[in-house]
Amino acid sequence: MPFLFTQSQAILARTWIPCQDRPGVRFTYNAKVKVPEGMLALMSASNPTQKSATGDYEFTMPQPIPSYLLALGAGDLEFIALGERSGVYAEPEMVRNAAFEFGQTEKMIEKAEELYGPYYWGRYDMLVLPPSFPFGGMENPRLTFLTPTVIVGDLSLVSLIAHELAHSWSGNLVTNGTWNDFWLNEGFTVYFEMRIMERVYGPDFADMLVALSYDDLQKELAEMLENDPEATILKQNLAGKNPDDGVNAIAYDKGFHFLKLCEQTVGRETWDGFIKGYFEKYRFKTMVTEQFLQELAQLLTQDQWDAIGVDQWVYGKGLPVNCPFPASNRFFIVDEAVKMMLSTAPEAPDAKQMCYTEFETTKFWSTHEWLRYIRGLEAGGATVGHYALADENYGFSGSPNPEIVAAWFSAILRTSYEGYDPSIYAKTVTEFLTKVGRRKFIVPMYASMLEGDEKRQAWAKEIYSKARPSYHPLSQGTLDALFDSYE
Repeated sequence: MPFLFTQSQAILARTWIPCQDRPGVRFTYNAKVKVPEGMLALMSASNPTQKSATGDYEFTMPQPIPSYLLALGAGDLEFIALGERSGVYAEPEMVRNAAFEFGQTEKMIEKAEELYGPYYWGRYDMLVLPPSFPFGGMENPRLTFLTPTVIVGDLSLVSLIAHELAHSWSGNLVTNGTWNDFWLNEGFTVYFEMRIMERVYGPDFADMLVALSYDDLQKELAEMLENDPEATILKQNLAGKNPDDGVNAIAYDKGFHFLKLCEQTVGRETWDGFIKGYFEKYRFKTMVTEQFLQELAQLLTQDQWDAIGVDQWVYGKGLPVNCPFPASNRFFIVDEAVKMMLSTAPEAPDAKQMCYTEFETTKFWSTHEWLRYIRGLEAGGATVGHYALADENYGFSGSPNPEIVAAWFSAILRTSYEGYDPSIYAKTVTEFLTKVGRRKFIVPMYASMLEGDEKRQAWAKEIYSKARPSYHPLSQGTLDALFDSYE
């Protein structure tokens, strides 16, 4: 059956509802929606759990929201409750797997409330969208939209749930007044996400997420400082630009590390009291950077303000030298495995056995450890032989996990990797790029192909010409610009 979903962030609500489409304006709403028989309609509002025989639905959102949080979805959907105030909607073939994967949601809500105060939105339900959804998630109040690519069966990617849930405070409750202040939404949300994950899954798990965040930030900073240094400033100037251009590691990861440094400077207990009071004081209101800094100035002494270098963090380019450096016990083991692989002569008769038996614990690794491993091979200058040996040992190219597949092919598509049967290699990449539309995955894969030789560039263009109609317009826009840059 058809599946309809909207995407209003950042300034796209105006494409389907007449409204004042900016984050500084809030409104409540009522809606009536009629869909074909057999379909369930949902909105970022009060929602039904059963299909209407007539296809008629009515919705109410009593809390004031900005336009970018207005959302509508409709399809052949079923609902499974996860707790007293949480549940998941998905197509019948997906809903049980989704309920298993997101089974800790109620516990996450409880831990979030313990940290930073009441959940003010009544229910927290989730809707699993088709693979064409261009993002990991969208934090629509009462109905988070989610990509199906996080449903991998081992619960290792549920930090996305923690992230979208955290938006119920940072973003939905206290909203950036303009898109120039986007870091106030996302920096706080990444920080809150890490705290939720620490409470639910323990510090070692959260430390891996922090380390990956740091890696992402370093990689994106290197590109931005070369091409657009102004874009590395937390307080953005998006005049004349699409606000979607500000959706990058600066808002998310630089913002997070700034707040992490503030926490380390004043102590966690003091910082938590400050954040909890901040959310309560400004709930259902908007916030701009300068106003937040006034609040922060009441918490910090002048010496603390200077030690952090607040002005440099917020208004300066790049990453200040006092950025907290993350350490992960679990990644230490991964990094040792990478070193062993890179020190091995892939052509040696016992190479496979040496690298495989030494680290039998890899069978217990999470997605995050495998991502660190793949990134480590790439950063360490792995040869074609190393990639072939790693794939033979661990089966990256055939993984059912989209995170791993995307990271793996983004790395090896730059090389002259001969470890594949070309027909399987081509088929795997083509199937992935024509099935999945999440920008986080497909943009790096296409970029890797375009950085290759003429044959690989032609292959990328051939796949894109077939896949483009199935991509979301936001993905199309990003990829059109990417391909144009290689013309």
